[in-house]
Order: sequence, then structure tokens, then C-alpha cells
Amino acid sequence: MSDIEHQLHPVKEKKPILSILALCSFFIGLDSIITVPLIPLMTESIHISMNMGALLVTAYAFVYMICAPLFGTISDQCGRKKMICSGMLFLGLGTALLGIGRDFNTLLLLRAITGMGAGMLQPNVLAYISDHYSYEQRGRVMGIIMAAMTSSTILGVPLGSYFAQVSSWRWTYLTIGLLGMALVLGIYTVIPADNTGKEPSSRNFSLRRR
Repeated sequence: MSDIEHQLHPVKEKKPILSILALCSFFIGLDSIITVPLIPLMTESIHISMNMGALLVTAYAFVYMICAPLFGTISDQCGRKKMICSGMLFLGLGTALLGIGRDFNTLLLLRAITGMGAGMLQPNVLAYISDHYSYEQRGRVMGIIMAAMTSSTILGVPLGSYFAQVSSWRWTYLTIGLLGMALVLGIYTVIPADNTGKEPSSRNFSLRRR
């Protein structure tokens, strides 16, 4: 078996990898939407207006928009796994620190950091799939990944509201952030290292077409 063929993951044999990638996507969606039901509690706690509170959502989305194409390009040189690990670390750490932030400027900065983490993470999850799954498998695998993200946006609002009622908005962020940082260990352990600068799936596809 060639090195190119060896790098392509059969879906059934690589369920742990797919599960980890789906969890990464789930956390991105959850972190993007969880702030929405918490804004009223956060604005009351740190004494800001609702309009200013909405900037916490905007900061995440804006930085994500800037960072996604940037870090997607960087990963072409440094590798997908490194970028996925780094992205989840920033996402988890920034979210956890939101739970102890005491003023608006700090919270805004931390939301920007989590947006950067998401921007590092999501494009590289999709790029990893493109690199390591064959053309015939890719649609199914990407469908699973996007379903994981969509499910998190559906669950995010009720989960955020529930945890905020039984504890506080701070514990909601702390819990999600700590779980995200724990996922970094799963990424490092389960996902194989990729070969920087190589394109196994696209080369394999071109070979099959000849």
C-alpha cells in the first residue's frame, strides 16, 4: 500500500477520529450561540446596556470571519493537526476565562480570542477531512460534521438558559471551556499527525482518474 493510500481513512475504521472532529465542530457551534441566552444576565451582572452586550456576539463572529481564511492558509504549511489542537485550546481557554471576567472590555477581548480559536479550528477540521478521506467518503463525513455543528446551535439556547438558571452564566462558560480544553487531549491522542505540504486525497483522486 502506498503512503498516499495509507493516509486515507476508511470511515468505519476511523470512527474515533470522526467523533473527535464532530465534537470540535459541535463546540464551535455551541460557543457561537451560547452567549445569546446569557446576554441579559451578563449585562445585568457587569452593568452594561443590552446593545453593548450584543457586541459580545459580534466580536466572536467578526474575528472568526477574519481568522478562518488566514489560519486555513497557514495550516497548508504547518499541518492540520497542530492548527486543530491550537484552535480548540484557544476556544476552550477563552471560554473558561469568560467565566471569571469582571468587566466589559475583558469579556469583549475573550470573545475575540474564542472567535480566533474557532477560526483556527473549523476550516482545518474540513481541510483534514478533505486530506484524509477519499472522494467517495467525503460527502458523508462532512455531512456528519455539519450536523454536529447544527445540533449545537439547536441545543445551545436551551442549554445556556438552563445552566444559567440552576447556577450562573459564569459557571456555564467555565463548564464549556473546561470541556473544550479536555477535548484538546482527545485531539492530540486520537488524530494522527499529518504530513505537512502533501495532498494525499487530491493526488489519490487524480491517480484514480487516469
